[in-house]
Amino acid sequence: MGTCFGILGSIEVRRDGIPVDIGHAMQQRVLAALLVDADRAVSLDALVDRVWGDVEPAHGRRNLYGYVSRLRTVLAEDGTTIARERGGGYRLTVDLSLVDAHRFRELADRARRAAADEQAEALWREALGL
Repeated sequence: MGTCFGILGSIEVRRDGIPVDIGHAMQQRVLAALLVDADRAVSLDALVDRVWGDVEPAHGRRNLYGYVSRLRTVLAEDGTTIARERGGGYRLTVDLSLVDAHRFRELADRARRAAADEQAEALWREALGL
């Protein structure tokens, strides 16, 4: 079964169907901010904006480094990596089919292209079930 990531609704990680403790709400936000752009570089400015909005706390970036470090530890067991990017920022590397938001997009695209109504309906049902 492996590890799956949920960001549609509550932010969660499940390993073989069992919830994984990914830390407190701010750390979960960091994970979600990286998963939205999985396999792509996310700048520090973008991460700060996604996690805190317009009001970055005094030690926001330092806290961000700590959150990323702890997430690396939690996710390393599955081979999911969070790499520091040249010039700043991070890249979370994961199979996109394991992230509900990316899986939703893929299913929706397939449903739109489906030749038969029954096939499209099944794909939409699966996507909406996420």
